[in-house]
Amino acid sequence: MICPNCGNQIPDEARFCTSCGFNLAAEQQVPVMPEPIPEQAPDFPANEQIPSAEQTYMPAPNEAVAEYESAPTEAVQESLSPDAFVPEALPQEAYAQNEPAFEPVPVQMPEQTYQHAPDAKPAKEKRSGGFGRILPWILVGLLVIGAGVGGYFFYREYNKVADQRDEYYLANKSLQEDYDELDEKYKGKEDSYDDLSDKAKQKDDEINRLNDQLNEAEDTLSNYDDILRYAEVYNIGGSNLFGVSPAVLYLDIDSGSEYVTLYTEFEGKTVSWDSYGYSAYLDFSEDNWNDVTTLEITPAALGVTLFTFAVDDGSYPEFALLVIVTDG
Repeated sequence: MICPNCGNQIPDEARFCTSCGFNLAAEQQVPVMPEPIPEQAPDFPANEQIPSAEQTYMPAPNEAVAEYESAPTEAVQESLSPDAFVPEALPQEAYAQNEPAFEPVPVQMPEQTYQHAPDAKPAKEKRSGGFGRILPWILVGLLVIGAGVGGYFFYREYNKVADQRDEYYLANKSLQEDYDELDEKYKGKEDSYDDLSDKAKQKDDEINRLNDQLNEAEDTLSNYDDILRYAEVYNIGGSNLFGVSPAVLYLDIDSGSEYVTLYTEFEGKTVSWDSYGYSAYLDFSEDNWNDVTTLEITPAALGVTLFTFAVDDGSYPEFALLVIVTDG
């Protein structure tokens, strides 16, 4: 069975709906009311006299009900049509002879019962009760109590968190003060360390400078030894036929280039040269000459350099030019 009120499935023998509580017994006892039969004026022939109110025959109530129930369905539907209520037109003489006009006497109809249409949803029954009236107040009271309890616990937890926050703040402040104190001490130590590092760096620079001077002196001494050794072997300055003037040249490191003269009393021969040392550089002013040419000597560093000259065919003895560069 389906509940006519909520539409849920319920047992066939149930008297009340298990979902909405609708009274199914009251719904089943509602009587079916037949549709009312409209009143119909009697049909009189045109040549008959309209009876008066006293002469009109009205059947007894029981006879009328029996006649209605025994009438065919088509006859009942025809009697319910709107045209059945319109009486046939009577001659003017009939209306004139039977004044006052005909007034139909109402027919007493049997009691009619009303039945809901199958698809129509019956109206819900209004049930009154004390619990339904106080239920909203109970819910409001529970909400107020719940809000109060929740507010109490929230306030207590908030105070607890606030106390912990204050403790953390004080502890952090103490740690920050200790950190600042240690940082000041560290900065003081760092400044001392920087001073010592600067002094150590200065000492290292001084040591490096002294080492450079020592290395330079050793190189100079080595050059001097080489020069002395080569001077013993080579002819310093050469001769009038193949030589230079001056044979020993002194240069200042801050001065510019100096020039010497090379004599070659021969033609068609090639002169080659070499150097021992790095204090000066040599450059020929011309590639081809007859008997005399100029050599440019440029100072480069403190020390001694020995330049040697020779003829490729060995026809003239080899000689040397000694260049000494000083710092003034």
